[in-house]
Amino acid sequence: CEAENLMPATTSTRKVRVKVLGQRVLAKRIKELGDKIDGREVAKIHLLAANAAAKIIRAEAPRGPTGNLQRGVVTGVFKNRPRKKRAAFVLVDRRIAPHLHLIEFGTAERRHKSGKSVGRVKPNPFFARGRNKSRPVVKAILIAGWKQLFANAGIK
Repeated sequence: CEAENLMPATTSTRKVRVKVLGQRVLAKRIKELGDKIDGREVAKIHLLAANAAAKIIRAEAPRGPTGNLQRGVVTGVFKNRPRKKRAAFVLVDRRIAPHLHLIEFGTAERRHKSGKSVGRVKPNPFFARGRNKSRPVVKAILIAGWKQLFANAGIK
């Protein structure tokens, strides 16, 4: 990205103009691929990137007595999308780790009906932290995968 016409930030406004380079070229190349690629190939690349992100997110997850937060980080491919537009995802399976939101965002002090305090939980945004750490890795995997797809299809 290339930033142009940057103005100093003020309390009232901040104007930034961003120019994205290469997006048209990428869109043109993807269009050229047409029927030359199989949606399964696209899904493989996306799933490879999602698995790399999941590994980093699992490493960020706190280790509790059961390890459910780490085990709950799963990947998959959206199967209800058109073949050439398949996308992968990383999420925490709520059946394995239904307490994710309590750890990620924290809680205020809580009490049982009897009045006994069970304290508060400090926020530990491990998923967001892991997602942010995994961005360069995911980007590199996607770029390499798409370059390989273009090369296999004979598109420069």
